Amino acid sequence: MKNFLKFLVVLVAVASISSCLKSTVAPLKNTGNGHTDSLKTTSNGSSDPLEASDTIATTQSSMAGKWSIVNDSTAIQFWGLWNGRAPAGVNYLGKSSDYYNFLSNGTLYTSENNVLDTATYVVMQHDTMQFTYPYPIWLNPAKYVVSNHTANTMTLTNAFPAVSPETISIHIINLKK
Repeated sequence: MKNFLKFLVVLVAVASISSCLKSTVAPLKNTGNGHTDSLKTTSNGSSDPLEASDTIATTQSSMAGKWSIVNDSTAIQFWGLWNGRAPAGVNYLGKSSDYYNFLSNGTLYTSENNVLDTATYVVMQHDTMQFTYPYPIWLNPAKYVVSNHTANTMTLTNAFPAVSPETISIHIINLKK
C-alpha cells in the first residue's frame, strides 16, 4: 500500500509539472489565405476579428445561404512530452462544387470533395455555434467560434484535444459567398 501511495504522489507531481507546459504554446490563428499564423490583423488594423468595421453579428439569419468552401484545414499542435515535434495537418482547398448551405431553420447541408452531409446548427452566442450530426461521432456536437463574419466571408474554428492530452487539433473552415 505504501508503494502505491508513493507511486500515486509521483504520478500526480509529474502530471502537474507537464500540464504547466501547455501555457507556453500560442494557439494557431487563421491568416485568411488557408494558412495559420500566430496573429491575424483585420481590415481596420485590429487583431480581434469581432472588432473589424465590416463584421456583422452572427445569427442564424445572417449565416443563412449557400457558402462556398475556400479551404478546410486541420492542424495538430504538440506540447509537453511531444514538445519539439513539428505541427502536422492537412489543408483542403475548396472546389467550385463544395459548399456549406445554412438554412434559416437550423439545418445545414454540406458538400465537400463530393461527400454530402447533413447536420443541425444553432448559434449559441454572438460568436459561437454548434453543429450536431444525426449519427454518433465522438465529437458530436461540435462547437465552432465564428470570426471574420461579413456579408461575404466567414471563418469557423474548432479546437479540441486529440491523440493525447498534450496535443490539440484545430479545425478551420473558411467560407465565402
